[in-house]
Amino acid sequence: MRPILANGIDEWLGYIASSSPGTPVVQVLASAARVALNSPAATPDAIALIRRLRRIVPGDPALRNAW
Repeated sequence: MRPILANGIDEWLGYIASSSPGTPVVQVLASAARVALNSPAATPDAIALIRRLRRIVPGDPALRNAW
């Protein structure tokens, strides 16, 4: 899972790091979420895959260990 998520995480961290000092954390995270969801990588299929994984991971020990 790490390779699949690494690029997105790096983008989020970069966006968060570039935010103005003193900006409330909630505002920074909300802005980062909007940027991520408007990314070309955030296709309906990709979002659906992440949602499916979030639903099945808690019940599957092997997937839970991978995450």
